[in-house]
Amino acid sequence: MLPHFQIGMWNTHLFIWFAVIYEAPQKELIAERFSKKIAKIYKDTPKDYVWSVDHTKPETIAHRHLSKEELRSLFDRLHNVKKAELLCGYTIEREKVIQLGSDQLIQQIEGVFEKVATLYRISQNRK
Repeated sequence: MLPHFQIGMWNTHLFIWFAVIYEAPQKELIAERFSKKIAKIYKDTPKDYVWSVDHTKPETIAHRHLSKEELRSLFDRLHNVKKAELLCGYTIEREKVIQLGSDQLIQQIEGVFEKVATLYRISQNRK
C-alpha cells in the first residue's frame, strides 16, 4: 500500500511502473508534492512513458499526449478522490517482450526504475 515499483503483464503488454495506489496512507500529501513539482515531472518524464489511473486495468494515457494541465488534473484526482491511484512508467508490447533477451529486458526494467525513481523521491519529499 506504500508507494512502490511494479512489474507485471497483461495479455497485450508488460508494464514497469512506479505506483501510488488508493490505499497509500499519505496519498493526498503525495499528490500535493507532485503538484508542487509538476514542471519537473512534466519535463523529465520521457514522452514514450505512460500514466495509469487504475492498476487493475490495462489502459494507459501516453505522456506525449498530456498537457501540463491534464497532468495536474491527474494529481488533483489523486488528491481528491478516495479510490484514486496513479501509476507512471513504461509498457512493452507483448511481441517485443518475446523478442527481447533476458539481459535486454533487465536493462530496460532497470532504466525505467531509474527514471521513475524521481517520482518515488518526490513522493517521499526527497530531492
